[in-house]
Amino acid sequence: MTFEEFKLEWQPAIESFLERVLDQQAEGPAEALQEAMRYAVLGGGKRFRPLLALAMCRAVCGEPERALPAACAAELIHCFSLVHDDLPCMDNDDLRRGMPTCHVKFGEATALLAGDALLALAFQCALEGGMSDPTLRVLSALTRAVGVQGMVGGQVGDMLFQGEEPTLERVNWIHSRKTGALISAAAEVGAISGGADDERASAAARFGAEVGLAFQIRDDLLNELSPTAQIGKSGGSDRERGKVTYPAAVGVEEAGRLMLEAVERACLVARSLEDDGLLRDIARSAADRSA
Repeated sequence: MTFEEFKLEWQPAIESFLERVLDQQAEGPAEALQEAMRYAVLGGGKRFRPLLALAMCRAVCGEPERALPAACAAELIHCFSLVHDDLPCMDNDDLRRGMPTCHVKFGEATALLAGDALLALAFQCALEGGMSDPTLRVLSALTRAVGVQGMVGGQVGDMLFQGEEPTLERVNWIHSRKTGALISAAAEVGAISGGADDERASAAARFGAEVGLAFQIRDDLLNELSPTAQIGKSGGSDRERGKVTYPAAVGVEEAGRLMLEAVERACLVARSLEDDGLLRDIARSAADRSA
């Protein structure tokens, strides 16, 4: 099965799950917050992280639906991070997925609270199966991906290194946390949901980390080389802001080489997981995407 075939089969289930949990959230004055949450989550997106989680669960046990709560928790965390990253006090972006960012649409305060609520909702989703040992392992993986050693720490580095010399060491430090940590966790929680032991779950996390690296390098290349209309956000904005990116650190050609190396390492890990080809196609798609 190709990644595109898998996406066509399973993305509707992801969208349905997200719709359901977002419809449960608010009444009265909080309805405005719910609207902002729905806008941030349901307004498009590749659903790469939850699809990766479901695919990894399939590789482990053949039943992707077992990973839906954990997979959608990862997607909600991702959406929370986008809302907060776009805020004026962070990246101050006006465009996301080809539409006004959440704070432009609803105001800065509502966007801030919507992001907070999405993070809380993510952990509610992860707990749908009750407090079993696999659920605790899923929560552990997701919380590591969010905190100081994950996305939040990566965002701090992204801000502090802005305008500094763009070295490979710095860009690796930022993006192994800001992007790679959650993609790695998505693969890991998919494996855990499928019943993987610690060894296989660790292999899934390694696969996700390499895919996350390829995904981020491709993102940097798209920002550097593609028009705004293609990528749904401001093209060239990283360079204009002095962001530490892979093209800035090593050049476009070398960044492309590093991306392909990450894909190859991911494919090696996939083979150790007895992949039937889907995981390797996911790894390649992280480097081939056009938006």
